[in-house]
Amino acid sequence: MYNIRYLSYDIMNARVLTLDMIFRNGYEKSLQKALDAAARERAGLEADAPLDGYYFVEHIPLTDNFFYTPSGIIFGYDP
Repeated sequence: MYNIRYLSYDIMNARVLTLDMIFRNGYEKSLQKALDAAARERAGLEADAPLDGYYFVEHIPLTDNFFYTPSGIIFGYDP
């Protein structure tokens, strides 16, 4: 079993960023939908297909294991 941990830093304030610091209050539902949609696309599933048949979970969990790229935010999920 391996683990890759990503940390995004706020250098000006010397702290590790969390999702609560980056997104507006109430972001969880919208972000959950976006993660689920991205997971379906990555797996080649239909837009309304359940995830539990492929990923063994109903929804992709939110995680603070992320980093930024020029095109967006990347979330890391280990086995």
